[in-house]
Amino acid sequence: AGLGSPRPFSVRVLSEDAVLASGAAFLKRQAPKAAAREANGMGYRVQMLLKLGVAHHVPTAFYVTFDCDVVLARPLARGVLVTEDGRGLLQGGMGPAARRWIGSSTDAFFGRTVGSARHGDTQEHGCTVDRLARTVGVTPAVLSKRAAVATLERLERAAAAVVRPGMHWDEYLMNTLETGLDWTEYGLYAAGTCLSGLLEEVHVLDPSLRLYDAGLQEDGSRWSDPGALRRAFASGGNTGHGGRKNLFVVLQSIGGSTPVQAMTALYPHLKPVATAAQ
Repeated sequence: AGLGSPRPFSVRVLSEDAVLASGAAFLKRQAPKAAAREANGMGYRVQMLLKLGVAHHVPTAFYVTFDCDVVLARPLARGVLVTEDGRGLLQGGMGPAARRWIGSSTDAFFGRTVGSARHGDTQEHGCTVDRLARTVGVTPAVLSKRAAVATLERLERAAAAVVRPGMHWDEYLMNTLETGLDWTEYGLYAAGTCLSGLLEEVHVLDPSLRLYDAGLQEDGSRWSDPGALRRAFASGGNTGHGGRKNLFVVLQSIGGSTPVQAMTALYPHLKPVATAAQ
């Protein structure tokens, strides 16, 4: 309803099995050891795969991933998420935990175990963990259709070389969970985009702008600080961290909050649709 009538774009709903060639139910059965140790269940991994697999169905050059815990902090305008020269905005900064899953994600392009990616494998385009940790973050993210498809194609080549020809990329990734890799969708995207030589061609890092405040996203205890939320939702979205502006606020439960705590923090900043532009 908030989009008005008629809507400015069409809406299309896809099933999980339309996006994942191997099928969601099949994939959930492929990593029993991982399922036993993962607190969030295998559906957590499937939703990661969906964010990459949907690239085959996206009709535009870029797409943006959202979750229900992502809140807009400031008005958006043309040329912000995707620049006028056709490059998608990068988050640019993640916490220290990102190094582990970026490393595992890079390994997946070369083998099924930790350490599969050797220095020579990543040297051509400078795809080091340090570099990739300064690229894509978590949801929300701006992804290039071209780069995502190139990532999936590269993963299928790895599957053919490491396991068997004809293996789908999604089954291969579930397979690697059983042998110790701990990839994420954004780690895979960052590594695949870089290894394909596309990172600088399809993305840009703006030192004055971030998609979200990584500190607020990772530490739910900060939501109890009214000043932190006021800064996050202030005009321009300036959180005061180096003068950077943030486009969104991520109220992520993994940061240590409950839904009630998140909504209590968010409620004072909600605006009715009719007055949101005032």
